[in-house]
Amino acid sequence: MHCANCGQPLEEGAVFCKNCGARIQQATEKTTQKIPSTDAAPLQDIPDTAAQGANASTPPPPNSYGQQPPPPPRPSPSAAWPPGASPPPNRRYKGLIIGIVAAVIVLVGAGVGIFFALRTDDEKSTSGSQANDSTPTTLVAFAQEEGEIFLEPAGTAGPESFTGEAFVPVGPTSTLDIPGTTLLSRTMPTSPLSTNDTTPSSGAIQVAAYGGDTPALYGGSKSKQLVDKEAQLRFFEQNPDKAAAFCAALNADPTFKWSGGSQIQPSQLPAYFDELTPFMLTQDTRVTNHGFRDGKPTPRQSVLQKGQMVLVDRYGVPRVRCECGNPLAAPRPTSKTPRYTGSRWPDFDHTRIIVVQPTTVVIEIFVVIDIHTGEIFDRPPGTQGTEDVAHESGVWQLDVEAFWEDSENQHYFTVDWSAVVRLDPDTDELSGEGFGQWHVEGAYFEGATVIGQMTGDGSLGVEISGHGQRGTIAQEDILAIFPVMTTFSIDDQSWQGGDSQQAQAEFEEVIQHIIVSSFTEHLELPPTSDQPVFIDLAVDQWVGTATLRPFVE
Repeated sequence: MHCANCGQPLEEGAVFCKNCGARIQQATEKTTQKIPSTDAAPLQDIPDTAAQGANASTPPPPNSYGQQPPPPPRPSPSAAWPPGASPPPNRRYKGLIIGIVAAVIVLVGAGVGIFFALRTDDEKSTSGSQANDSTPTTLVAFAQEEGEIFLEPAGTAGPESFTGEAFVPVGPTSTLDIPGTTLLSRTMPTSPLSTNDTTPSSGAIQVAAYGGDTPALYGGSKSKQLVDKEAQLRFFEQNPDKAAAFCAALNADPTFKWSGGSQIQPSQLPAYFDELTPFMLTQDTRVTNHGFRDGKPTPRQSVLQKGQMVLVDRYGVPRVRCECGNPLAAPRPTSKTPRYTGSRWPDFDHTRIIVVQPTTVVIEIFVVIDIHTGEIFDRPPGTQGTEDVAHESGVWQLDVEAFWEDSENQHYFTVDWSAVVRLDPDTDELSGEGFGQWHVEGAYFEGATVIGQMTGDGSLGVEISGHGQRGTIAQEDILAIFPVMTTFSIDDQSWQGGDSQQAQAEFEEVIQHIIVSSFTEHLELPPTSDQPVFIDLAVDQWVGTATLRPFVE
């Protein structure tokens, strides 16, 4: 006698088949249940009634990037049990079915919640999760409309994360307040992107662009590692499908380049990661971020909040978001007025967003600002803090403020100017130039009688010469700086009172000589590599201060 289900021989008197567990039809039993066809669908194609009961009209999408094999086929229904009979225990399938039902219920609920959170302005974003790399992070695909720019706060992985985990040993700060400094507001070329943001009162505003080598553009902690770069690389080595998608995202960026060219393959990622340098964003930064779905990168226009860690390439461009392992590319133009969606952080200001532009040459040293102390330090590309050194500047900024209160004539004069001072390392000669302003206010007279009040304002130019003096063991190095006023102009005058014609003529004749008298013969200051150096000034009737600090270009 053989089993009708699996065809294996049966022991005499057996009730169940030892091979497949099917109940054996006895000659005295009558079959009352209709036997379905033997080509029934396998287990994974059977509709999940539990999911339907949870308002899920369709089962979840298949796992497109999981590496698990499909479940074994369902036993043939030809061994269906008659009414009143109990099937043999099958804990394997029972546990699997319960797990699938629970996963569907959880994922459907999470997917709906994430979808509405992402599509609503100014609502709280979903928090980052420690998602397993073999399951999708969302059930509902993230969608972005033209002109929409998604805000990505620090501390969250965002939708469709590549890795579902953060590679930051110490979590990023949601607010960044660097002591004693701000990013320089010097004039930079504006971004070619069409990223105008409009407001009812101010009209169109362009996003400011900074070169990737701008000092203090990036922050860090001197001699400390804030990112696990090796863990990110290991993740891609263990997930080849995501490594391929990561490379595809970079290859689609026309600005992408590295030592291996303008394209990259997964096998080249170890060499590429060797070139990347971890930094903290000091400004809210516009990028093209990428999620991962169905084996492909999904680009989205984003603003990354300052305070989160990124990996930067040799041209100064952020290429990896360490919150989630996502690849980053240059932001793309928008054809519509930008509309910022997602969770806004407290100090978000669309007029202060920046774009990072790649340099044309490889950066030899990044000049970084310490996020804890505000000091400047140097970090070689590809390193993670072990080779950080104090920034040694051969360029300084000299700021001079002087004033003279002429009590006898009831006049008050002020002069302030700034100049860039450069030291030639071969000759130790100093050079530089600068500009400034002057101001005067007070009385004017007819004889000894005050007949009115006047003010005057103007501008001036400065040229620097001098030399550096090498110190001995007992004495420090000194910069001997010789400033000279090279240009002078009267930009504005105001005379209120009696006849001012004669007083005005005298003023225009002598004011230049008065202002030039504020310039000292020379200044002696020690060169500084981190903190400013101050000295007091006393030149004839003038008093004031001179400050020398490293120049951040």
